[in-house]
Amino acid sequence: MSSYTLTNFAKRHIGISSSEINDMLNVIGVDSLDQLIDETVPDSIRMKNISNCPML
Repeated sequence: MSSYTLTNFAKRHIGISSSEINDMLNVIGVDSLDQLIDETVPDSIRMKNISNCPML
């Protein structure tokens, strides 16, 4: 396996950079990821107390 393939694989799975997040937020027209979540995820399905999360 070449290092080029590993680099592409890693880039796909590491996620986007801070500057890419800011670019996305600007395109969408929100100031933060919190605002994006507030505007898209209904309050009725949000976890109210994260300390009760079995995955943590």
